[in-house]
Amino acid sequence: MKIAIRSRLMPFSHLPGTQFQLPFSNQIIQIFPTLIRLISPVGEVLEEVALNLRGPIAQFTATQNLEKGHVQVSLAISSGLVRYVIFADTQQNACISIVKLPLGQTFFLSKPVLIKEVSTIEVLTSSKERLHLGMHKALDWELVKRRRDLKEILPVWHRLGQLIPQQESVQDHHSLFQKLEDTMTQKQKEKIYDDFLNVFLAGFNGVMAPRKWDTDYQGFVLPPVNQIAPTHLLTRGGELIRSLFLDVRKQQVHLLPLLPPEIISGKLTDLHSHLGNFHLEWSKRAPKKLIFLASVKGSFSIAFPKNINKARLRLNDNDKGVMVKSNSLLSCEEGACYYLDQFAH
Repeated sequence: MKIAIRSRLMPFSHLPGTQFQLPFSNQIIQIFPTLIRLISPVGEVLEEVALNLRGPIAQFTATQNLEKGHVQVSLAISSGLVRYVIFADTQQNACISIVKLPLGQTFFLSKPVLIKEVSTIEVLTSSKERLHLGMHKALDWELVKRRRDLKEILPVWHRLGQLIPQQESVQDHHSLFQKLEDTMTQKQKEKIYDDFLNVFLAGFNGVMAPRKWDTDYQGFVLPPVNQIAPTHLLTRGGELIRSLFLDVRKQQVHLLPLLPPEIISGKLTDLHSHLGNFHLEWSKRAPKKLIFLASVKGSFSIAFPKNINKARLRLNDNDKGVMVKSNSLLSCEEGACYYLDQFAH
């Protein structure tokens, strides 16, 4: 029994001037065909560098590669195709590396100070945790924002939140984000979807670049964040998204504890916890499969959703297994793998 996510998260935009959160950094980059703008987490422009490319420019595409943790830009000029990658190094410095240039074309940045031009792309390691909610459409971000479907948005939000330097969680007040946290604390499942959507609409520019104010002036009474940095929308927001589907606390695991009614099926893989690694698949708003690889010896309980009372527990594919009830105490051995399926009332 396996649970795998084969789709790759690569949101993109054809719109010049789109902002992107730079993975492995707290900085935001705004990309035009012949200009790169580096922006601080609070919206301050830190640097602008011009590229020695002459128009007319065609086929402009900026893609956030959430598998490799960088932003790739491709465009066409009169002499051919240009492709380069922007990424953050281990010191969170913005770097640019050229992938493709037309024959005879040179490439340089005008007076770069904070953005470094380098010859090789540095790939930093990150969590393997992935979320998939059953959507397979191309992530053209202008169309994604128009569709307003969280089944497309949440996996990108969740993944990017893992690629940003983590910050200490602090409590916010009088903001859309705090309203979302309160809704989840009160377990108001019917309101969670709309609250997440409101935070998304008010709290992000471009392709998931967090902002402190709704600069689109959409009429929200509360700001997206108030007393916390906008990057918390990604880091803490990613944690909140995970907790909708799988919540691991001390010696208890909750399956689909806050599943919004609008999200019918999905997969969450490679969730690392103090107990071990979890892989979850659900369908028709109910658990379908759970795989658990224990990293410690001990015991814990698994709480199923309210309408599920039992499931089959196996040690391998050939094991007939035994039926276990919700909240039963399960013993595990370090390095052993456990499978749960046949969830039933």
